[in-house]
Amino acid sequence: MKVFVVSLARSADRRKHMIAHLTQRGVDFEIFDAIEGALLSEEEIQKYCDMDALEKHAKWLNRGTIGACLSHYFIFKRIIELNLPSACIIEDDIIVDKNFDKLLNAIDSSVIQDKKLTLLYYTSWNKIELETLNRSLSGEFGLYKIRNYEGLNSSAGYIVSQEACKRLVNVVLPIRMGPDNWAEFKRLGVMDEVTCIFPQPLNNTHAKSSIEYLEAKSMTSKVADFVDKNKIFPFYQLLKQRRKMMSEKMMNIKIVS
Repeated sequence: MKVFVVSLARSADRRKHMIAHLTQRGVDFEIFDAIEGALLSEEEIQKYCDMDALEKHAKWLNRGTIGACLSHYFIFKRIIELNLPSACIIEDDIIVDKNFDKLLNAIDSSVIQDKKLTLLYYTSWNKIELETLNRSLSGEFGLYKIRNYEGLNSSAGYIVSQEACKRLVNVVLPIRMGPDNWAEFKRLGVMDEVTCIFPQPLNNTHAKSSIEYLEAKSMTSKVADFVDKNKIFPFYQLLKQRRKMMSEKMMNIKIVS
């Protein structure tokens, strides 16, 4: 299965890490140049976005989020153009399991088909309830159905069918929500169900997100950028630890059957 890595051209260190990491893991991947939201013209913003939604959700539906949405949107189109039955999409702040390549090979067309999407990395504002589908994959990994979609987020790693891509390209634009609003995509009929792999075969490096959720010109954002860029000890380590704790807090997973 082909893997697309979403990576900003300016993030040279992340891209270098992903190329070395996935090559070592034996993964068939393609680097996809992510859309730099900050570089979009006002004409492009109006072309791709729901302007009422942007005004209503200005705090989080910013240029960084818009760039992320467009990046995934154009990958969906590429999957369709290449006529791939399914593909894996991951972002460039991810570490994959040592057996990730074997896992992808084990996920055949009976797992990813029709309007389906399978999450490889997932967090939620609520407890995540998983229902076993009694489908063992490679090693310790199994396929599960996610029962509760509300609060489910993260587009850091997932597998999507071509059929789901065809539906996604018809609902993503105009942009009015984030790229990981799986509950809304489910309501819109993009996928029949959302499944996931458990245990999660991907891990987060807890690096600073390339999506700017803070106002870029704010003092908080400027200080965080300076600390991250220069890896200022001990503040850099504290920031990464804080991100890790927040991620773990959003991984309250329960197997219900």
